[in-house]
Formats: sequence, C-alpha cells, structure tokens
Amino acid sequence: MLHILDQQIYTELPSSIISYRFNVDAPSLGILKLYEDLSHPQYFLIYFLDQQQKINITSSPQHCPHAAILLPEVSGIDPFVPSVFKYHHICRNKNLSFCFYDENYFCICQHDRYRAECFIKNIEHDRCHQCFLGGACLQGDLENPKDFICHCLPCYQGHRCEFSLQAFGFTLDSLLVSYSKKVKIVYVVIVGLLFIIGLFNNFCSFITFKRPTPRKFGVGYYLLTASCLNQIALSCLVFRFIQVTLGFVGVGSCKVISYLLSVMTRSTYWLASWITIDRLLIILFPTSSALKNPWLATVISTFTLVILLGMHVHEIIYNTVIQHFSTSSSICVTNFDTNLISVYNRSTIFIHYLFPFFIQIICITALLILAARSRAKTTGHKMNFGKALMRQFKAQKELYVTPAIIVLSALPQAILAFSLACIQLSDWQNHILLGAYLFSYAPQVLGFILYVLPSTNYKKEFYRTFIGRKSLKWLSSNVTSENTASKTYAFKSI
Repeated sequence: MLHILDQQIYTELPSSIISYRFNVDAPSLGILKLYEDLSHPQYFLIYFLDQQQKINITSSPQHCPHAAILLPEVSGIDPFVPSVFKYHHICRNKNLSFCFYDENYFCICQHDRYRAECFIKNIEHDRCHQCFLGGACLQGDLENPKDFICHCLPCYQGHRCEFSLQAFGFTLDSLLVSYSKKVKIVYVVIVGLLFIIGLFNNFCSFITFKRPTPRKFGVGYYLLTASCLNQIALSCLVFRFIQVTLGFVGVGSCKVISYLLSVMTRSTYWLASWITIDRLLIILFPTSSALKNPWLATVISTFTLVILLGMHVHEIIYNTVIQHFSTSSSICVTNFDTNLISVYNRSTIFIHYLFPFFIQIICITALLILAARSRAKTTGHKMNFGKALMRQFKAQKELYVTPAIIVLSALPQAILAFSLACIQLSDWQNHILLGAYLFSYAPQVLGFILYVLPSTNYKKEFYRTFIGRKSLKWLSSNVTSENTASKTYAFKSI
C-alpha cells in the first residue's frame, strides 16, 4: 500500500519542489497527480529510486496511462484471469509505459521489466471537505487542515467557493470583505444616515397610520405594518454592515440577522403589492364591503409574513461563519449541501423580487387606464382619453407615484444583478452594485414621503399628531416671519 510521507498541492505546476522530513529517509517514489478533469486525474511518475537520505534530481515526469488502455495491446492472455494479474505482461512489453494505474492500484515496472509492483492507492488521500456550494476540495499537507485548494463550479468564487456570482447571489460579505477598513467605515456611515432618516420617516408614518381614521380601510393596516417592518429591515441592514466592517460575526447573529433582513425586506415588497392590488380592486368593485374591511388586510399581512418566515428557514439552517482566507476576518456565508437547496434559494429570490415588481407595474397601468376611462365616460365627449388620463394622474398622484418609485428603486439592482452575473467584478462594478443595493432600500427609508405626504387625507391625519402639530406650528411661524420681512421691505421701498 502506498504510504504518503509528503503531499503538496499547487494551482500551477511549480518549477521546483522541496520536501523536508526530519530523521526520515527521502521518499523512494514521487508521483505527480494532475487535475484537469476532477473526475479523471492524470498520473505522472517523477522518480523511482531506492531509499536515500537525500535526493536532488531534475526530472521530466513520465505519463502513466490507465491500465485499461494498455491491456488491449497485450495478446495471448487468458480472458478469465483477473486484470491485476495481467499487469506483469504490460511490463514485459517494452513498447508500453513504465507506469500505469487503475481504480485501486498504482503500478511500476521493475527495472528489468519482468514484473509489475502494484501498490494499493487511496483516492481519498487528496480529497477533503472544506469547500462550499458544490466545490471540489483537494488536500495538500495531510498534517495541515488549512492547506487545501477548492475547485469551484462555474459562477462561484472564493478560497472555499463561498461566494456566488449568480444573479441575486451577491451578498454584503462578498462585495465588502476585500475592501480596506476605511472604505467599509464610509459605507457604515452612509447606511447609518439612511437608518436615521428612515427612523424619522417610519416613526412619522407609524403615528399617522396608528390613528383610527386611516385604519378604517385595509390600506391603512398595510401601511402601518409596513412602517414597522421597514424599520426592522433598516436595523438589520445597519447591523450587517457593522458586522462586515468589524470582521467579527457570531454564528447566531449571522443566522438570525441575515434571516430577518431577507424576510423583512421582501415582506415590504409584498405589502406594497397588496396595497396596489387593494386600490385596483376598490376601483373595479367600488360597492364591495369585504374589500373595505380592515380585517382582510390584517389577515393577508399576517399570512404573508408567516409564509415568508417559512420560505426562508433554509437561511437559518445553512448560514454559517468562516474565516476569510485573505483578510482573516469572520464572514457570514451560506453552504447549501445539495443542488436542490441552492436552486430553491435562487428561485425564491427571483420570486420575491420579480413577482412584486411585475404585480405593481400591471396594477399601476390598470389603475391609470380604468380611472381615466371612468372620468372620460362621466364627462361625455367633452374630454378625450389622454386629457382624462393626465387629470386623473394629477388628482390622485399618490396612487401611482408611490408604486412607481418602489418599482424604480428596485430596477437598478435587478438590471445589474442579471448583467453582472457570473462575471469577476472589478472595484467600480462592486461599488455600483453596492450603490444599487442601498438604493433599493429607498421605500424603507422614505415611507413617510412616499405614503403620507402625497395623500391629502393622510397628511391631515399626520398634522393631528403631536409631531404633526409641532411641525405645522414651526412651518406657520416661518411663513409668518417671511411675510413680515417682505412687508417691511415693501414699506421701505415706498
């Protein structure tokens, strides 16, 4: 049986190999194993010498083919004799190779080529289990578990194949981990500002939709729930950026924070879609009491959140923490042990991004067309469809502007995710993708501006809150002071 004294692994064929073992004779056999195809490696014999304490040779490795290729060249052998006993005949044919192998043995012909010496080879000696996402692991030094190389599948990269380059497969860790601490701190500051702006906007939205009047209809319940989920998503986003910047991530926080960030972010996409659908159905069925019942919105919101929590359980199961090879910092990665789970994860990401996106586009278009037709019919032939469409848009712009902004905020990330899929990203592409990722959180940051300010009714409800009264008083005092200053200036002019 082959007893391995030293094993080394390289990504490229080195010009020289140095092996040193204290108080141990030099290995009498040197073998090169070349992996062009991981399932069918090629073997080369570097040298075969008697045991010596020191070896210093220059060698041209000799290719060792598979025994199945050489046996047909040997004639006159009983077909019922086991293959391994036929290997002596290969050696006796001097036109054939000096070394060869099969699935179980590595064989070398004696110097007189009379018989073959075959050694049982363990194919698992150079295999390991350190690679993620289907990557093949090749072990170097058997005594050093960190000495290995991963051969990644297409569209994956990283020392352990931990980063996906597929569409929507990018993560904060994969985009940020290679940057310096200063660059990471800049991004933390940007996300911190977004968090503060979002905190103010979401609090104002919360106190507005917490009032009884907005909650008489289903849309008010959707928006109240969205205000809470938006701020939870922003909190998780800040925490993830801080984790990546500090380079210290616990397994528990990796699983929980990433899980909540995915669920809360995608919940707001679906709630925005339900709002648009609710408004469309009210136009289609204006007399339906069920559609105006807030209880229906509560049930749909709860059901949506429960479904999303269930659909993302695999993130808690398969998220883990590893040490990044280049920076030695801890990073949060996913390790799907089967291709089925990987396909499921990618499919759910597509569903949660693209379905709400198309739902809102369809509903916005239908809202505009239906409302314009209704107005054109009520005015008879005095107003054409185009004018009715523009007037309806101006009259109820909050029904259309808000969903349009939500769609547009997610559009850059979707375009970049597909256009940059399976491409080795440069620095500027990394920054653009990070910018698009942060821009997609515009609905979570600007909830008050998107949902309250465009609506006359919601704005009135806000001004009845404590903060609304204070802001209205402040605005009134500013307007009064400006008017006083202008009157004084006019008097002096006279």
